[in-house]
Amino acid sequence: MLSSTERRVPQAPLTPDTSHAPFITAADSQPDFARESAEDVVRRHRALAHHKPLTTYLPAATRTVQLHDPSVLPLPSQSSAVVGDWPGSARYHGPLRSLVVRCAQGSVLCVPTLKSEFKSLMPAKSWWDGVQPHWKDPDGCILFTNPPD
Repeated sequence: MLSSTERRVPQAPLTPDTSHAPFITAADSQPDFARESAEDVVRRHRALAHHKPLTTYLPAATRTVQLHDPSVLPLPSQSSAVVGDWPGSARYHGPLRSLVVRCAQGSVLCVPTLKSEFKSLMPAKSWWDGVQPHWKDPDGCILFTNPPD
């Protein structure tokens, strides 16, 4: 473009054989914490959240949970003290005012707001206060998984 060599090329007209992008499905909005790093989950959120929020599953409660406004924990060196070692394990972190979730490659996701099935959107602290004690493991973490088929 700088040397004035650009050319206009019209698009081919739509035909019955023209391919289209696939529809976004519920499976597209479900992060796999064992395979995806926190960066991958945030990237998926940015791409899809305006259509479908990221949704995971809390087996202990047999409920889905929507993850809103996730970000990557900036200091992964301290992440082992913050949350469990299993991908999908999560715990509330007071200084960040977020739920922190372990992802693949040792990365950690911060989620400041969540929405449980049949509930309204709420801050992570309020959501964590509603987590039943028997849903937590001995370390005080819960485990998010993919919904059952």
